[in-house]
Amino acid sequence: MGFFSDRYVRVYHHHLKNAGEVTSRYDQHMKIKRGLLPPPHKDGDTQQARAWWWAWEIDEAIERQRRAIAASERERRQLEAAE
Repeated sequence: MGFFSDRYVRVYHHHLKNAGEVTSRYDQHMKIKRGLLPPPHKDGDTQQARAWWWAWEIDEAIERQRRAIAASERERRQLEAAE
């Protein structure tokens, strides 16, 4: 199980902020825009409606980020070793 799946069903901005996954709404927006976080679900059609994610969606996004970071570190080490 993931970090959020063990604790919540729905994950809101304050959960992401408390866990250190985002630092602000702007940071959250940019992570969504870059594809690091999936687009949120909304409780209504208005712009003020609360945005949320299923816990498993956030856990998968975090795991994808960790794998990407690990892969880039491996690639960097290989390049340094080849020099």
